[in-house]
Amino acid sequence: MEPHKILPAEYDILEQQMKNALPLSICDWGILPSAVSFCKGPEFVRSLKALLQLASKNVPSPILVVGCSTDVINALVNLYECKTSCPFKPAQENVRVYTLPPKNVSPPTIPDGFRVSELGERHIDPVKKSWRYSEEYEQYFSMDRWLRYHFSNFTTLCIETEDGVPVAWELQQDYGAVGMLHVVPEFRRKKLGSVVTMALAEKMNNEGQMIFACVNENNETGKTFHETNGYIRLAFDLCFCYYFF
Repeated sequence: MEPHKILPAEYDILEQQMKNALPLSICDWGILPSAVSFCKGPEFVRSLKALLQLASKNVPSPILVVGCSTDVINALVNLYECKTSCPFKPAQENVRVYTLPPKNVSPPTIPDGFRVSELGERHIDPVKKSWRYSEEYEQYFSMDRWLRYHFSNFTTLCIETEDGVPVAWELQQDYGAVGMLHVVPEFRRKKLGSVVTMALAEKMNNEGQMIFACVNENNETGKTFHETNGYIRLAFDLCFCYYFF
């Protein structure tokens, strides 16, 4: 898919919207504050830095900076001569961005013996235990509270057995991407991963949402899975970054 070329006039509008919205979009819910950030290129990182510093006055450290391309994050880090004292700590892996066009969303067939539900309080423990980043996130906030926030405010989907045992799930995260896909080991090889992914996509598509996913660049299984299920890679990579202050 060709990247959308933004015209100069659109830059001015987007930049003004970012200046107005970014400090207000970072909320402290007793969980990890996230800044979903737009920056039109490495040459503008000083403005991004200033906005993040402004936002940091009202929330606890750290802020998870999401949505910037790899070259922007590299430029942000390079503002500091001493990397050890740099408050911006990029993730070790870049992520590739995939989008699922509405035309590629098709209603899945739920296999016999299973039913569709949403994630809720009783799912907190299995979701937390299955996610590879839970231990990292627990350094900064309560994962239980973080999951409750997501379950209450974003689109989720769970496949359960008829007696209510959760076997596969996926959810929309606070920065908009779908993720945290998991299928319980003994229920794999039944295409439940594809079923839950497409069922969540159908739900989000009906809500008028853009469907996209971020996949670590070294995750070959994840990349193949999304491409097999109709996702198309966008022409840029992102780098997640912690901002400590």
